[in-house]
Amino acid sequence: MRRSEALHILFKPGASPLNPGEIAFLKGVLLNVRAPDAYVAKFENDGDFAELSQKHASLWELDLEHLMTFPETTLGRHYAKWLCDNDIKPFRLRKALRLQLSQHNFFSSYLITHDFIHVVSGFDSSLAGEIGVLALSVSQGFAPGGTLQEWSARMLYPIVSPRNTKSIRKARLKGRQLGRQAKDLFRFDYYSALSQDLDTIRRDLNLNLNIDLNAKGISTQNT
Repeated sequence: MRRSEALHILFKPGASPLNPGEIAFLKGVLLNVRAPDAYVAKFENDGDFAELSQKHASLWELDLEHLMTFPETTLGRHYAKWLCDNDIKPFRLRKALRLQLSQHNFFSSYLITHDFIHVVSGFDSSLAGEIGVLALSVSQGFAPGGTLQEWSARMLYPIVSPRNTKSIRKARLKGRQLGRQAKDLFRFDYYSALSQDLDTIRRDLNLNLNIDLNAKGISTQNT
């Protein structure tokens, strides 16, 4: 999809309203969001991104009511409950935009896995939770804006919510450390794991949510 096409869809007079997922996707097209070069180097070829995108594509069409019937300990049930508890609607794309996913392999996967990363890493949807996931993503190398994006959030979030400055800083440090210790969360196949036990998934991904930020060996320099 060309930027001009995305712009036309965003501002077309009389068009049916766009949902949040569609707006986010089109903004990513306009901004030409791409994977950081250092992260791309981890993949053998562009085909790997296409394969990853195909795995994640099914996440765009999940049925929350169906997921709420899953056993309480499963990833699918936790994901649906997390969205409901935070009053967040799942991302959806109309058919015309779903057909464009293969042209934007990285960003479509980055967008649709964001809330799943919240769930597996234990961060809520507050500003603290958002910067925690961002710091984790930057630590693992797949955040499009990299350290500049994290620095901007680090400066802005305490201004927006000064009462939560401590929790925002703590979440950022925790996210950074989780990113260092965990396996690559961007490349995880969330769709295939929907019926799996969440605690088991966390163990398999090396996600220790009870990490002690004051423990010896955990650096808080330049924070």
